Amino acid sequence: MKTDSHQQILVQVKAPVDVELAELVEVLNEFPYLYTVNSCQGQPDGEFWVDFRFGKSLTDASIFLAWFSRQMVVCKARVSAEWGGGATHVLSIRGSRPLLPHILVETKTALKIFRSLLCSCDTAHTRSRNCLIHHSHQLYRTPCGLPANLADRLVRDLHS
Repeated sequence: MKTDSHQQILVQVKAPVDVELAELVEVLNEFPYLYTVNSCQGQPDGEFWVDFRFGKSLTDASIFLAWFSRQMVVCKARVSAEWGGGATHVLSIRGSRPLLPHILVETKTALKIFRSLLCSCDTAHTRSRNCLIHHSHQLYRTPCGLPANLADRLVRDLHS
């Protein structure tokens, strides 16, 4: 990531999280290029939310938003975005607390699909069956679901 004045990298941080959301927050943070920034489990019969960021640009975030929201429609979770000034972008997943177990299962499924689009070295790829960085690496599975232009953009941004 790049701010106005200096480079930044993602590191794993231990932070307090509401008990009911802990597993969902952990799963979301397993997505490459995604990190959570805020969450609340809400009341037992109410709504929960988890805010997160994805990628290095608004374009990356919007493409991921479109893909991830399609994955989550099955479990009635809502995925949305708030765009601020400059490069500020926050995505959110929201849902009913009683549906949280189902949303967790669908999020894990989406993570598996997303991981299937990566090489064994966690490098995104495009239409080729080989890793773009290490041409001898083989992909986990045939790509499905994620737009090829997101993989193209991620590779360009993350390795530039």
